[in-house]
Amino acid sequence: MARLREDDLIMSRRGSGSYVIKKPASNVLKFSPLSSISDIQLCYEFRANLESEAAGIAASRRTST
Repeated sequence: MARLREDDLIMSRRGSGSYVIKKPASNVLKFSPLSSISDIQLCYEFRANLESEAAGIAASRRTST
């Protein structure tokens, strides 16, 4: 959320929530064209590796409360 605020894409109002104030540029929304099963598989493999690594880092940094 902080990054979205820094990029002037959202604004936050205390007690009210966060609101979109500007759409990101269209090229930001394009990850990669998915035109074949192979493209979808590559995208899935990328996400699986990235997300599992992120989960591992988050788990190693957790604190007990």
